[in-house]
Amino acid sequence: MRRSLIWLLLSFGCLFGGCSGTAAAEPSNRSETGILSEANRDEAYADKVIAVERKRELAGVSVYNYVGMQVFEKLADASTESPELCIRFLSEKEHTEYQRYLAMLSMYKLSIEQYVAFVRNLAALRDKGLISPKELLEGLLPRFSDLVIEQYQNSKIQALLKEIEARDDFSAEMKTTIRSFRSGERFAWRRESEFDRECARWSEMRSISACVSLATQMLKAYAVSWMTR
Repeated sequence: MRRSLIWLLLSFGCLFGGCSGTAAAEPSNRSETGILSEANRDEAYADKVIAVERKRELAGVSVYNYVGMQVFEKLADASTESPELCIRFLSEKEHTEYQRYLAMLSMYKLSIEQYVAFVRNLAALRDKGLISPKELLEGLLPRFSDLVIEQYQNSKIQALLKEIEARDDFSAEMKTTIRSFRSGERFAWRRESEFDRECARWSEMRSISACVSLATQMLKAYAVSWMTR
């Protein structure tokens, strides 16, 4: 049913308009650190991580409950303003596994340039044995960010994904996961989910042109994914 509807929509696409791009959200640049010494800034950052950890019971089972929580957003803003704070935090063995996980989760507001630099710094930590392959993968594919999915065709992100995928310390399963992002397969899955939710029934379709756009993006991404397997 979905396939028939997709091709029907595409056949009328020229009548209702083409694809419309989605602008990437600009990261927050708020800073609360002020002019502090490096040691003081590191201590203040660690305090923010610990403040979030204290809300673990409130967050419950789903880590997504941290998003929107004031203490977590303060940590995310500090991480966006100065990503090196997270790098230095992760380089210190004294922090607990969950604290390190929270610091990684907070890196979801980075711009493309910040993201690429951050992951390459993570790779340097991995080369020194200061983080695990799993932590490097968590930084490469951030839990709360759609950046890698939505901007997978960006040349900087493509180069980074290929670079990390080629590492010898990644399992075959990890490499397959990275490849699914790099090929656009994850992007296609995202658009397919949106299509099923908003366009699968004529009676629930809000915008034919939007559904044409979703169908076009989805099929193009799948075509590229199949060609790069």
